[in-house]
Amino acid sequence: MKRLDDFLQSSAVHQEPDSGAGQENSVKSRTVLDSTDKAERRMKEVQFRFAHMADCHLGAFRDEYLRELNLQAFERAIDACIDREVDFVVISGDLFHRSFPDLGITKSAVEKMKALVDKGIRIYLIYGSHDYTANTTNLIDVLGSAGLFQKVFVVDSEANLSPVIDEDTGAELMGISGRTQALEREYYGIVKAVPQGAFNIFMFHTAIKEFRPENVPQDDAIPESLLPAGFDYYAGGHVHERIEHEKTFFPGPLFGADFRDLSALEARGFFVVDVDGKAIRPEFVPVRVADFELIDLDFSGMDSREASDLLLQRCGRDLAGKVVLLDLHGSLKSGSVAEIDVSGAKREVLQNGAEFVVMNRSVTSEERQTLIASGSTRDEIENKLFDDLFGNDKARARALFSELSMDQEELGMSRSDFESEVERRGLGFFGLEE
Repeated sequence: MKRLDDFLQSSAVHQEPDSGAGQENSVKSRTVLDSTDKAERRMKEVQFRFAHMADCHLGAFRDEYLRELNLQAFERAIDACIDREVDFVVISGDLFHRSFPDLGITKSAVEKMKALVDKGIRIYLIYGSHDYTANTTNLIDVLGSAGLFQKVFVVDSEANLSPVIDEDTGAELMGISGRTQALEREYYGIVKAVPQGAFNIFMFHTAIKEFRPENVPQDDAIPESLLPAGFDYYAGGHVHERIEHEKTFFPGPLFGADFRDLSALEARGFFVVDVDGKAIRPEFVPVRVADFELIDLDFSGMDSREASDLLLQRCGRDLAGKVVLLDLHGSLKSGSVAEIDVSGAKREVLQNGAEFVVMNRSVTSEERQTLIASGSTRDEIENKLFDDLFGNDKARARALFSELSMDQEELGMSRSDFESEVERRGLGFFGLEE
């Protein structure tokens, strides 16, 4: 368990500076909504309206095409918030995929959020497991200090969560940010949150055990009982599936962050929530930026020629305008995985009108050479393995292993940044670009 004084010290890094006497932890509307708009809202018996999105993961993909689609999804979500005249937007973590994202993506995202703020629509957010950095100022801190949005994770010296107040609507927001490897679980046993506003929102970036997806390990989730009681809306993030459970909502990602997200072929988007007193009326708003087509092939029990023939056959159809997802898996009974004509399949897909091809390969072969590592010392065993595995390329293989030998903790990197550094070094070793 993280000690209370350590927790308070680390969370202090992410607090907003005081804004002046009588205005601590509150945000003022920069532009007052037109009185006509407010009158129309009253006629609809809607006190106010807010948007809830999470897991935008801007900058998540290596392919420029997918990064651009991801950004387009965010931009369309912001446009929808403006069109629907929401009063404010809450983002429950992972606005960016990395704590120090690509500056081109950042520039476009900031311009879009600025357009939202210029309409008088406030933005509130917490850190997610991808855009959090411990004891280090990152881009979220910089943009928050510039007034683009308000960070919600605010805790006092007694471990009480302090509300951030949206002064135009009176809504009070509290939240707990996510951390890498779900370390934020410790916070739920330390902090105290007592909602006192007319309408209260709790933001969090953690899976809930009682309704977590199967792909989320149980140890990475918290029991629902650990969520602070008494809030009117629980705005969740981190889970990449849409979940609606009583007052707890996970919108899922706006686009996705990896092949698994894309291949799920689920509608992606965010919630728009109308509030009338304590009553909530959430509506899921889909955001679509591409037409995906999944080609899922299991090569188990086939030889490499049969696998190639099946792959080319499935790719030989009209795929006009589609983003094609090739998911290849299974264990070949004979032949090499390298003998599967993947390049030919990609050409076939594009010739049949596809916009782009994304591939996920987890194919193995039952024809495996058994290696016997002999030797009396560690160096002898290691030399024997390199000889058997790499032959004349042994020296280059050793150089690559040396280049990629890094320790994440010693470097003080987040998991996503560490993986990016490994990828950068590996590509650089072979003289390749991302």
